[in-house]
Amino acid sequence: MNTKRTPPASYVYHSDGVFLDPSYSNRVMFLGQTGTKNCSLQISGVRMSDGGAYVFYVIPDPPTQKMPAQTGVQLLVAGSPDAVTASVNPCGGALKGAPLQLACCGPPVGPVGRYRWLMDPAGDSTTQREHPGQVWTMDETRADASGNYVCQVQSAEGWRSSANITVDVQYPPCNTSVHVTSVDVLSSGTGVVLTCSSDANPPVESYTWFRGNGCLTAVDRRTGATPMGPTLKLHADPPTGESELYCCVAANTLGSQSYNVTLYGGVNAGEPQLARSKRVMIVATTTATLLVVIGLVAFALRWKLKESPLSQSYGLAGTTVPVS
Repeated sequence: MNTKRTPPASYVYHSDGVFLDPSYSNRVMFLGQTGTKNCSLQISGVRMSDGGAYVFYVIPDPPTQKMPAQTGVQLLVAGSPDAVTASVNPCGGALKGAPLQLACCGPPVGPVGRYRWLMDPAGDSTTQREHPGQVWTMDETRADASGNYVCQVQSAEGWRSSANITVDVQYPPCNTSVHVTSVDVLSSGTGVVLTCSSDANPPVESYTWFRGNGCLTAVDRRTGATPMGPTLKLHADPPTGESELYCCVAANTLGSQSYNVTLYGGVNAGEPQLARSKRVMIVATTTATLLVVIGLVAFALRWKLKESPLSQSYGLAGTTVPVS
C-alpha cells in the first residue's frame, strides 16, 4: 500500500515474499494470475488500520528507483454498520496541481438517500463548497482546496456525518516580490532596504540574496550562497548613472522562486529616489519663490526710495518763496 513514486519500505504483498508488512501476515492472498489483467488481492480479518489507498505495481528486473504515479484503490473501513467513514488520497498531504480524491462510505442509503461532501462545514456561505456523490475527485488540486471536509449520508432517519478530514495543499514558493524603501544612513546619507516576500506551503524556509551575475539563471545557486533572511540592507545607493541587479530566491522543501530588482543611481532610481527628488524640487521651488518675493520687495523699496526725494523736492520747490 503506497501512493509515492518510490518503492515502499514494506509491502502488503510481494511475489518474492520480501519486505512484507508484519500487520498483514497470514491475512493476505493474491488472487491474480501472471500474464492476465487480474491483480485482485484478498484481505481477511479486516481492521480499522487497513483503511487507506492500495497500489499495484509490476516491478521490473532489475528494479527501477521510481514508480509511475498512481492514485490506487481506496479501502474504507467503518467502525460499525451505521458509521460514516471518509478518507483522502493521498493521505500525506496534497500537492498543488496534483490529483486528490475524497471517498466516503456509510450505511445503505435506500432509494431516497444520497451522499454529499461539504468543505468548511462550520464556515459561512462564502467559504462553503458542496459536492454530490460518494467520491470527490479533483484532477488538479488548487491551493484554496485546503480546509476541513465532511461526508454526509442521507437516509430515512436524516443526515449522518463523518469525522472531519483536513486537507493541506502544499506548493512551492509563488508570487515572490521585492519591496524597495529608502533609509537614512549616517555614513553616506542615504541607503536602500530590499524586503522579499513569498507565498508558500510549507512556509518559506530560506531567503537568499544574489547580486549581478549571481542572478543569472545559468549560475549554480547552490554554491557560495548564504541565506540572509527576507531583508537586505544596502548602505548606499548605486552611483549616479549606474545600475545594480539584485535577486531574492525564496525556497522551501518543494522548490524555489526568484525575483529580480534593478536599482538605478540618480533621480530615476525608483520610488525611494523619486521621493527624494520630489522633496528637492519642493525645496527648490520654495526657495525660488522666496527669492522672487524678496526681489520684488527690494525693488519696491528701491523704487519708493527713489521716488520719495523727487516728490519732496518738487513739493518744496513749489512752496518756497525766494527772499528779496
